[in-house]
Amino acid sequence: MAQEIYGLNEGLEGLATDFSFAFDAIGEGLQTIGLSLDRIWSCSEEILHSIERNSNVLHQDLQDIATAIAEETKEMAQIHKDLGRPYEKQVLELRDKADLCLKTGMARLGRDRVEYYEDAYRLFQECAKNPIGRQDYVVFHELGWIEWKHLNDLELATESFYRATRLSDETGDAYFIKSARHLAYVQYKAGNNPAALDSICRCMKASRAPEILFDAARYAAVNSQVTLACDLLDEAIRLSPKLYAAMLSEEDLLS
Repeated sequence: MAQEIYGLNEGLEGLATDFSFAFDAIGEGLQTIGLSLDRIWSCSEEILHSIERNSNVLHQDLQDIATAIAEETKEMAQIHKDLGRPYEKQVLELRDKADLCLKTGMARLGRDRVEYYEDAYRLFQECAKNPIGRQDYVVFHELGWIEWKHLNDLELATESFYRATRLSDETGDAYFIKSARHLAYVQYKAGNNPAALDSICRCMKASRAPEILFDAARYAAVNSQVTLACDLLDEAIRLSPKLYAAMLSEEDLLS
């Protein structure tokens, strides 16, 4: 029995020795893992710092690029403006002379009126040949007026008033309203009633003055849009009762 106990003790001592070696190995392994994790963490911090530094550099680079582009764009705009000044000056001088001829012609009679109108027309045409003048809706409004009133050329007037309307569309100013209204009228006189209604509707987006509503009622009537014509006429007369008398003499509104 004593011998068996002795043998059991030796076995337990051996097992304890084995566990000791195992725990030592595990401890060494955990220490190695700890050192590896420390290195990984250290590397991670370096990577994060590097990313942060590079991000700051990239952000600054992008800011520098944006600033450079903005400065370049500003410089190019100034160059474009400087180069355009001779054209603008030339157009303004021509337009002022043409406008003076037109106004003088309106105040004259007979041959004097004809000559001044023709002088004005030639000067406005010269304005329209200029790259800047080609975008001047005042020039094309005046061309259209002379073509309508003096030359009695509805086709030319239609084209000029159309261009004046298109160029001034975003402004909605007095020249846009006048151009669109005149365009509608010359289209109506030329027998293009649908186009006339479209043009006056475009005009009404900028103004619902009674005379414009009255014109719109006429063009709606000739397009057989009776309800629209009545509504527009009613609004026009409410705003300006004197238009009732004009309605009585307007054949298109009475038929």
